[in-house]
Amino acid sequence: MVGGSFLARAHGVLVAPGVVASPVAATELALRDAHVLAALLAWSHVVDEAPVAIPCENCGAEHRFSPSHALEIAPFVDAELDDPELDRAFDFEATHVVGASKRRIVLAPRTLGDAELLWKRDPARPLALTRAVVSALGVVAVGEERRASHIARMLDRADSSTWSDFCDLWDEAHHAARAFGTVRCDCGANVRAQAPSEHELYGRHEPRAHASGAVSLDADQFESEVARVAREVIRDKRAQGLVVLVDRGVPACDDGGEPLLGSYSPAGVDPDTRVETPPEVRLFYRTFENELRDIAGFDLSAEIRETIEHEVQHHLYDLAGDDPMDEEERAEIARNELARVGKRETLRREAMRQGSDLSQFIRATWPIFLVGALLMGLKYCI
Repeated sequence: MVGGSFLARAHGVLVAPGVVASPVAATELALRDAHVLAALLAWSHVVDEAPVAIPCENCGAEHRFSPSHALEIAPFVDAELDDPELDRAFDFEATHVVGASKRRIVLAPRTLGDAELLWKRDPARPLALTRAVVSALGVVAVGEERRASHIARMLDRADSSTWSDFCDLWDEAHHAARAFGTVRCDCGANVRAQAPSEHELYGRHEPRAHASGAVSLDADQFESEVARVAREVIRDKRAQGLVVLVDRGVPACDDGGEPLLGSYSPAGVDPDTRVETPPEVRLFYRTFENELRDIAGFDLSAEIRETIEHEVQHHLYDLAGDDPMDEEERAEIARNELARVGKRETLRREAMRQGSDLSQFIRATWPIFLVGALLMGLKYCI
C-alpha cells in the first residue's frame, strides 16, 4: 500500500481480507494488539516506518532510527508475554487521576474498529476534539461528566499538564509496555522510542511539561548539599578515608543502560600516574537534574542521602571482601534483560555466542592442531 499515514497503511493491511485469521475479525482486535501488529509489519518491512530523531536523555546525542525495526520481537513470537510489569493488563474499571488539577478519568477498551476515526485521519492536521473523537478515544467519564460532547470541551480546554498526563494514560491503556525500540548510545544509555512511532493523538500531543516545576538544578547548591550529607553519612558509618564528589559530566550507566545516580570505585592505582587513589563515591549531577525535572514529587535531599548511603554500603562490603548488593544489582539487570528479550531468545543468543566463541577459537588455533597432527604422523612414520 502507498500513501497515507503509517498507521493508516499498517492498519489498512490488517483489515484487508484474509490477513487476520478467524475467529477474530481484524476490526475486533484490541487496539493494543493492533499497535503491536503494526510495529511487526514495520519490523518485517511490509509497511515502511520512517526513522525518527530521538535524543539520548543521558548525553544529548541524537539517534535517528525506526523504533519498530529496533523492537525485540521474540517475546511476541515465542508467546512469552507473562512479565508482571511489561505485560500487565490495563485496569479499565479504575478511575485514573491526571494533571495538576487532579482530573478523574475513566477509559473504555477500544478495538481497531472503534478507533478507526483516529488512525485514518491525517496526523499532520490538528486533532479537533469532537464528540466522535471522544468516542473513538474511549473516554467514558471526566469527573462526574459522562456526556461525550461535554467531555470533548473539557479536554479541549485542559492545561498542558492534564493533556500530557492524559496522553500518557491513553498510551498505557492502548500500547504494550514492551513495544519500544531500543538502541544503545555511545555513552552507555538506552535510547527508547515507542513502536510504532506514529501516534493517534499527533496534532495535539504537546511536549511534557516539567513535572516538578524545576527547569534546572543549581549545581553549586547540589554540591553543597552532597558535601553536607556526605560528612554526616561518613561519620555515622565510620567510613573515614572515603572520598565523595559530584560529577557534572555525562553520567555513567549500569550494564542495563540506565544512567546512575551514584557509583562506587574501590581504592586502586591510577594507570597513567601510578599514584594510589582512595575509595571514591560519585554522584552524577545530570542524572539528579533529569530526575528532578521528570518525576513529580522528587525529594532531592532524600535521594541524595539514600544514594550516598547506598554507595557507602558498597564500600563497607568491599572492605569486608564480599558485596552481596553488587551481586543482587547485577542479577536484577539480568532479570530485566531476560524479561525484555525472552527466555527462548536468550538461550538462542547464548548458543550462538558459544558457537561463535568456538568458531573463533578454532580459526585462531587450527595451525597449532595441524602442526601437532603432522608431528604425530612423523612420529609413527619413523
